[in-house]
Amino acid sequence: MLFVIDLNKVSLGVLVGALGGLAAGLGARIAMRIVALIATGSGSFSLEGTLGILVFGAVLGVPFGLLFVGLRRWLPGPPWLKGLIFGAAGALIFVAPPFLLAEPEGELAIAAPLIGLSLFAPLPLAHGVVAAIAADRLGRKYHDAPERRVNATWPVLFGLALLFAFFRTLSLVESPPFPALLSRAIQLSGLPFRVFDGVNTVLLLAFACGYCGLAALIFVLGAGAWMPKFTALTLLLFAGAFFNGGALLGGMRALPIARLVPGLAQTAAFIALQCFFYVFPDGRFVPGWTRALTVVGGLAALLLFIGAPLDSTTWLNTFRLPVVVGLLGTGVLAQLYRYVRLSGPEQRRQTRWAVVGMTLAVLSFAVLGGLMLLVPDLKPRLASEWSALFAYSVYLLPWMLIPLSIGVAIWRGGLWIGSIPSVAKVVDREGR
Repeated sequence: MLFVIDLNKVSLGVLVGALGGLAAGLGARIAMRIVALIATGSGSFSLEGTLGILVFGAVLGVPFGLLFVGLRRWLPGPPWLKGLIFGAAGALIFVAPPFLLAEPEGELAIAAPLIGLSLFAPLPLAHGVVAAIAADRLGRKYHDAPERRVNATWPVLFGLALLFAFFRTLSLVESPPFPALLSRAIQLSGLPFRVFDGVNTVLLLAFACGYCGLAALIFVLGAGAWMPKFTALTLLLFAGAFFNGGALLGGMRALPIARLVPGLAQTAAFIALQCFFYVFPDGRFVPGWTRALTVVGGLAALLLFIGAPLDSTTWLNTFRLPVVVGLLGTGVLAQLYRYVRLSGPEQRRQTRWAVVGMTLAVLSFAVLGGLMLLVPDLKPRLASEWSALFAYSVYLLPWMLIPLSIGVAIWRGGLWIGSIPSVAKVVDREGR
């Protein structure tokens, strides 16, 4: 059937691709240090830089791992040879042209083309060999396992959302916008700025990996139900749209038409998050008034995330924080109503952690926004009142409470794994 995939092969491809990406990332780190030695005569490794390259390598290696698992049956020879052939093709397609056919730019122009090619061409070879050997050994685990064929729509959407969220969150590493208060504290401490820069980078890497990893856990552990899949996609869409200081297009934001892109992304992400608060955990709008508030919230999001950036007077920016907090607060109230008035003992056991996490996340966000209004120096540099809430790694931490608490609810409470018919009857009655 079209658009049907085997989850066993997908999981194998993801795993071997990440392992191969780690090997290529390690090689890239060494190659970059050699280039630095050629250019400056000195070079050193930093923890945050090494971790960043390894993480990027693992993520970028996943698509090639999936491709290799799909093609390996047609490649000749033992596993190591299959990997060499696959890696050589990758080197010819992705590494050779920038050095041999195009005008070198940036770091590629530091070393001679042949030297750069000799340093970076082995990276796809390393990825291919490691992925091939890992696929041969780990593939035996799935050889006798029954196929798990599913429609590819959800996994493809999840994969795109995962990449969107991960790389948009890590875009904050490019220019760490430390709050003015922290910047003054760094100056007074006498410690090098790069120490705090490194800590911020490591924290951001940990947050991105943890948040996206928990979303993936929710997606996988949620059995075959659509609600956990919607939850995972919502978390990733929200991260990609907001966890970058609101900057999706850089300098192109000077064009009104370009400002529609981040506005549309943020509008869609906020509407999805609001719906999630209203329909968690069974996909039904409860209480009934949440349906009307979904429409109100959608219109408000259009004004706040599209209208405000296009309005030269920016008067709508004043209402962003209170309106967003108010709408998400109604979601918290809806969850508390479900928990107190409608849930039986079994559903309370399943959703307890999630309700607590969602409540604390919204409350922490509101408190953080209020503190920035009272103490402007808490805002990161060059950030507006709104974007400041998503422009510094520490300020993103409250949002980790949502996927973390849902993951705990699945792991310890059996959320979405067992049925809860007693609650379904109450929800049906409430929905009417």
